Amino acid sequence: MEKYKEKLVGVSETMLIPVWARAQETKRKDCMIKDSKPLEIVENIDYDFSVFGDYDKFYKTQVGVAARTKILDDLTKEYIQKKS
Repeated sequence: MEKYKEKLVGVSETMLIPVWARAQETKRKDCMIKDSKPLEIVENIDYDFSVFGDYDKFYKTQVGVAARTKILDDLTKEYIQKKS
């Protein structure tokens, strides 16, 4: 499959950060969240994700995105259960 090749700038490029972070978290054996869609997106975009920096330096952002996602997912599930 050919990778998506579009020049991303500004907000479009910035939005790749949480997508990348969720993909990285999904790959972990001890992941907080499992979300295959960001992984699929990252694998199908022709983009140099190294511009975000070394993984070791970017780890705190990745964990922060995963933690925020987990909290929002849990709150959403709780809300839906209360409304059911």
